[in-house]
Amino acid sequence: MGQALDDRALDTLFREARSYAKWQQRPVTDEVLRNLYDLLK
Repeated sequence: MGQALDDRALDTLFREARSYAKWQQRPVTDEVLRNLYDLLK
């Protein structure tokens, strides 16, 4: 298992982050999707 995130990282990711109102018309590569999945699991 990876390291725990510090409070500053948690602020950046979850407390202060904002979502976008619409999607961009750009494809997402399989590599990016795999990296995101690995990060989230």
